[in-house]
Amino acid sequence: MIQKLKENFNKKTSISSIVFFRIIFGIYLISTIYKFFTERMIERYFIEPEFGFKYAGFRWISQPSEGNTYLIFAILGIAAVFITIGLYYRISSTVFFMGFGYFFLMDKVNYNHEFYWTLSFLFLMIWIPANRNLSVDSVINPSIRSLKMSKKHIYLLKFQLAIPLIYTAIHCISTEWLSAQYIQYRFEHNLTSYHLSNEMLEWLPKTIACIGLVYGLLMIPSLANRKTQKTSFILLIIYYIIAKTIVGNATPLNWFIVLSTTLFFDENWFFDKLKNIDFYRKYISIDQPYHNNTESTLYKINNHKAVPYLYILFFVIYSGIQVIIPLKVYAYQGNPGWTNEGTYFSWYPKFQERKIKNHAFTIKENNRKKSVKFNPEKQLLTLTRRQRIKVIGNPELLALYAKYIKLSVELNSHYRNVSVHLYSLIRYNNMDALESYTDPTADISSSKAGFLENQPFIVLHKDK
Repeated sequence: MIQKLKENFNKKTSISSIVFFRIIFGIYLISTIYKFFTERMIERYFIEPEFGFKYAGFRWISQPSEGNTYLIFAILGIAAVFITIGLYYRISSTVFFMGFGYFFLMDKVNYNHEFYWTLSFLFLMIWIPANRNLSVDSVINPSIRSLKMSKKHIYLLKFQLAIPLIYTAIHCISTEWLSAQYIQYRFEHNLTSYHLSNEMLEWLPKTIACIGLVYGLLMIPSLANRKTQKTSFILLIIYYIIAKTIVGNATPLNWFIVLSTTLFFDENWFFDKLKNIDFYRKYISIDQPYHNNTESTLYKINNHKAVPYLYILFFVIYSGIQVIIPLKVYAYQGNPGWTNEGTYFSWYPKFQERKIKNHAFTIKENNRKKSVKFNPEKQLLTLTRRQRIKVIGNPELLALYAKYIKLSVELNSHYRNVSVHLYSLIRYNNMDALESYTDPTADISSSKAGFLENQPFIVLHKDK
């Protein structure tokens, strides 16, 4: 079996689709950095917060000064341009991965699937030689130019693209998605924009939910099948147009996903298209002769007999991690959409609308059995509005914040042996009534949830 994997991984294929992927990925990275600058995301995510919720093992990460933060993002923007044009490609990919990863790890509040997916692709691109054609690097150093590459590189990118899409579809196999509560919520709040009658609201949301689920499950298999991939690609475009209509926005990631599914097309499709363009046919010869420097250290390392086996080991470990981690969301009790537990790194989609309508912290001095209302926003380091919304609706972050409140109160006031409680109400999707998210009698600061266990202060609902 290992021998067959080795032979399959080492089969040569056209570099065309990898080159196209590098270009669109670079453009996506440029648009991401542009978005950080123009939408004040740098300020809101990394400058305004007075403190962050660190990942385990990364508490040493500190927040750069405001000037250095802008400087780093400017460097990331330059690296994105270099990735696109294939200039110092591996160095640029490494710089972007390390820089973007640093800010990603700075605060758990900043987590979202888009950032995680971006980092996953960046990590793989560091090792994939996507600069061997149609790049500045291949012009400067013709010895790296090639029309072929090992299939293992395409397999990795296809896998990384498929995993989130497959798990998103799997997570949608739920009563909540098929009941179309979220879609109906979006329609009801935009009736004027959608021009929908009450009669249409009875059947259209559920129809969209069912069709979306079926297509989501069949998307990757249909794209991998040469007979159905063109139809599937067209349906994918329609799928994202409908999603944009419902949700109200489409991020650069959405269109990057659409274009990156061309990895499943014929490997040489991109170069074949370029040959039909006069400019490229006249000024750029993508199939010009090339030669490998067999005496170079890089060539000798890549062709060492142990390399294929190391690659298989890496692929097995990497794919195993990517397959297993998203399943942790099902280890928790209750509906993940309501509890919001286990959703990090799980590709769990946002098909819920959770609005925190009311919340209040209470501190109780256990020795005196005395309770007082406490506003941490006035007496401690202030959470930004974005942080506060994320923290109040995330049990893991809420437990960390409560421990911080307890420690700060006991160090800076006459209160001792205190417990921290939270009264919070949430409106979930199109519910008429507000419902309790946390148990106001539970001490959040003493919460000691075990591995893959629910935080005890979260109120579970059987119908959520």
